Amino acid sequence: MSNEAEELLQKALEETEDGNFEEGLAALDKAFELEPDYFNQFVPINTRGSALLGLERYEEALAMYEQALEQPEDSFDTYTGLRNKGLTLSALEKYEAAIECHNQALEWYETSVKEGKALRDRDDLAPLWEDKGWALINFDEYDEAMICFDKAIECIPDDGWLLYNKVCCYALQNKIDQALKSLEQAINLEPEVKDWVKEDPDCENLSSDPQFQALVSS
Repeated sequence: MSNEAEELLQKALEETEDGNFEEGLAALDKAFELEPDYFNQFVPINTRGSALLGLERYEEALAMYEQALEQPEDSFDTYTGLRNKGLTLSALEKYEAAIECHNQALEWYETSVKEGKALRDRDDLAPLWEDKGWALINFDEYDEAMICFDKAIECIPDDGWLLYNKVCCYALQNKIDQALKSLEQAINLEPEVKDWVKEDPDCENLSSDPQFQALVSS
């Protein structure tokens, strides 16, 4: 394995992690040219899937994650691949399949913890719980969705955007008081929520409430 290929893979990991998906994908493609065996390794394939997902090339990303899941090195790799596959399925609006994938991912995460293979803390689960919650909303399963959003918040308690999911969930059920209470908490954690909620169609039914106006104009 060439040093140049390893350096390109590391660059791809860093660029993709930083949200520079075009750069990450370009580095990966060069790495694959230099080291064809990367096509048989979980990390390079999974990273390529993440770059494609970030570029909204969802079908290609899904194919990468499915390929990655054929060659995990351990239980945490399987969790990671299933988590990412679930996120991609939701992006493709295949919500039932996404929920099933997320459920499998959660089981594999617990397995990886028991085996001492988990490489990241439970905050890594927050996007999974969040995405599962929104998938459930598409089936009007609001109570189950709220449980998922609470689980996400448990992973990262000080994330205002995670709390904002509850605002939307309450608003979609026309539970105005609960939505406004959660909105105040979300704004306290993340002031940018004020600008977002004004344009969010999920929260349109809050806009005429005086408390809403006070929260977003303060």
